[in-house]
Amino acid sequence: MKKIFTLINTLLVAGLMLVITNNVQAQVPQGMNYQAIVRDASGNAILNTNICLRFTIHSGSGVGPIQYQETDAVTTNGFGLVTVKVGMGTVVLGVFNAIPWSAGNQYLQAELDQSGACTTWVNMGASELLTVPYAMYAGSGNAGPTGPTGAQGITGAQGVTGAQGVTGATGLPGVTGPTGLTGATGNTGLTGPTGATGLTGATGPTGSVNLNGTLNYVVKFTAPTTGGNSQIFDNGTNVGIGTAAPAWSLDITKASNVVSQVKNTSAGEATFLADKPSAADRNDILFRTTGSNTWEMGTSGDNNLRFYDYTNSVEAMMINASDYVGIGTITPANKLDVLTSTASINAITGTNNGSTSGGSWNGAGSNFAGVSGFGASGSTSYQAGVYGYMIGSGTNSGGVVGSFGGSEFGGLGYVDNSFAVWGVYTPANSYVGGMLGVGTGTPAHRLDVLGQTHLGYATTNGAYSGSGFEIEAVAGSTNYGSVAVLTTGYGGLTLFALPTDLLVVDTSGLNYEAVDASAFNTFSDISLKKDVNNISRNDYESYLNQIRGIESITYLYNNENATSGIAANIGKNRIAPHVGFTAQSLPSAVVTSLPISGKINAETKLGYNLSDMAGLTLVGVKALDSKVTDLEKIVNEQKQMINQLMEKLNQLENNKK
Repeated sequence: MKKIFTLINTLLVAGLMLVITNNVQAQVPQGMNYQAIVRDASGNAILNTNICLRFTIHSGSGVGPIQYQETDAVTTNGFGLVTVKVGMGTVVLGVFNAIPWSAGNQYLQAELDQSGACTTWVNMGASELLTVPYAMYAGSGNAGPTGPTGAQGITGAQGVTGAQGVTGATGLPGVTGPTGLTGATGNTGLTGPTGATGLTGATGPTGSVNLNGTLNYVVKFTAPTTGGNSQIFDNGTNVGIGTAAPAWSLDITKASNVVSQVKNTSAGEATFLADKPSAADRNDILFRTTGSNTWEMGTSGDNNLRFYDYTNSVEAMMINASDYVGIGTITPANKLDVLTSTASINAITGTNNGSTSGGSWNGAGSNFAGVSGFGASGSTSYQAGVYGYMIGSGTNSGGVVGSFGGSEFGGLGYVDNSFAVWGVYTPANSYVGGMLGVGTGTPAHRLDVLGQTHLGYATTNGAYSGSGFEIEAVAGSTNYGSVAVLTTGYGGLTLFALPTDLLVVDTSGLNYEAVDASAFNTFSDISLKKDVNNISRNDYESYLNQIRGIESITYLYNNENATSGIAANIGKNRIAPHVGFTAQSLPSAVVTSLPISGKINAETKLGYNLSDMAGLTLVGVKALDSKVTDLEKIVNEQKQMINQLMEKLNQLENNKK
């Protein structure tokens, strides 16, 4: 509702006086009082409410150029009255004390936002400013002519002493005075640093020596003033520790488990360094027993670390400069290459006895393998954690063969005893924890098979023994066991194994799908039935009434003759509608409730039992046959009566003659 803004007093002047004395002007307040009462459309004052006013001063007219604009957030009092000092609000445009009052014709426009948000304005009109504001111009104008000098006033009291003035600039230096008297002598300074050490004096005479020992043994102190043999023997060529016949530059001999120990207590430093002058020199360590059974470990002049068996002249293992390890080969092409030329032994045999800790092959920390391989991450193609390649052509062999207990095994790149080649060969049980693709590299389910599939396993699952194919829902699943038959983009059918029925559902999710089939067979042997009761002729009329109550209709299924979506792709188009009925009009004896999906406790729709419907139809036919038989009997009786009447008529005609 638009609010009515009633102006009580646009400009309140409670006495305005400009006092001009001795050409000194008094300060004129830069603002003017404005009062108004805010009323609603019914004329009722709006009391104690936060509102917002916007004031605009125009030049020349109420819509002329804007000289100044401000907003004021105020609150009405108990009478709806607001009081504002125009010029002291929130400035929107211009400067209040720069308004050209001297030009005259200034108009004040008032606007109201009753919500108090200062955003939505209602124009309350503009009015011309008359006398009062121009006092501001007078307060800023030129002084008038000086009046006559008044009489001498009485001398006033002594004023308060003013504040100390600012210190003036420093003057120029004066003339230098005469030199003063010499001062007293100061204290002695600190002593200077000590001078350099003098030259060493001459050596004194040699003292007496008390040494006892054997030639070539390094002397050690046996007492503070005596010496004797140590364990170190130096013949000038070789040094022996524990031996007086060293055969090497350093020969250490000791009859104990540990002959020597090299220990480094500095973190980050090498404990033992074996260096050589150039890359072409040998840098080896030999290990042997009583001069034979020698093993060599070293770089042997080519910067490849080798482990060489001198006894059998075999290069057992080598680590090259690319950090490739070869066992049985000196030219490894992979991080680990293992080669054996003996056909009767394995190149690698991995054994885990279940008690050794280490890295687990599945990352869980509790599963361990004889051989564990991990392919590297990244974008490089053809990576493998473990790669096996079989060169020969023998049977029961493979690139990689895994075994449990020596009996249950499986192979990769395997040749069986019939020379059949298998990518994966596993006569034992197999486990696949993820998705398995057969004929496809992008499986999206536990088992994805691309191509024809043959299943011929005879199960021993109780009553289903001998089944070629068995499907069972996972324990705890919300779905019944099912088989889906569909075409991508066209939908299909899903068969669900309900506890006592087989449900066929349209997998497009559109509706319950009718079953298209040429024939169905079902058991009807009396030995399979109980509570058998004959329907007598007296019951026929009741069943006929039930049949009469069935509503005959024509119809289409929801997914027939569709123009969009999956139903359109399915392409179920009919030239003529179906002829039939709805389950709602059927007798309750043949109506059943069917789930519309394979989920347990799913939504249900009404259907009918084909067997019960066939029985009801048969009873209807027999009831009609009974009626026809009765009618035929009546007709025959009527014919006899007619014949008898005709005979009597003929007799009467004859009698007249």
